[in-house]
Order: sequence, then structure tokens, then C-alpha cells
Amino acid sequence: MPTINGNVKEKWTGTPLQNLLVTVNGSLVTRTNDQGQFSITAPNGTFRLCIVEETKAKSYEENCRNMMIVSDTTLNIEMTPVFRAL
Repeated sequence: MPTINGNVKEKWTGTPLQNLLVTVNGSLVTRTNDQGQFSITAPNGTFRLCIVEETKAKSYEENCRNMMIVSDTTLNIEMTPVFRAL
């Protein structure tokens, strides 16, 4: 099974985002580390990879994508901040 290494950063500043949940097909697999990185073993076939916050007061939009990976790969993921009116 292939390995996915990921780097998760804030879209506008490039700041690494730590402690975000990494899910595959809705199940928690891991969290991003203090450098915004994660590494998972991908399942065979098509799957849904999501990067989400655990808190209810979301600072970033959920980032999900349907994927089919056949070999080891690295993803660079940008998270878009959620803007709220004052």
C-alpha cells in the first residue's frame, strides 16, 4: 500500500498548521505535527482524504478530496481561512 506524506499550510501566509485531523473515509488516521506534516498509509482503491479542525469554531475550511494513489506521493495542502463578519 502506498504512503502519503503531506504538508499542510495556511493558504495566505504559508504558516504550517499543527494538530489538524487527517481522516480517510471518515475515520481518524492521524494529526498534523508541529511542522504541519503527516504521513499515512493509503488504502487500496479510491478513498476520501480530509483535513479538518477538531474545534467547533472553525478557523479553516474543511479540505477534502477523493483520491486513488498507486505509488508513494507527497501532497502540499493549503487551508483557506474562514472569514467572519464582525
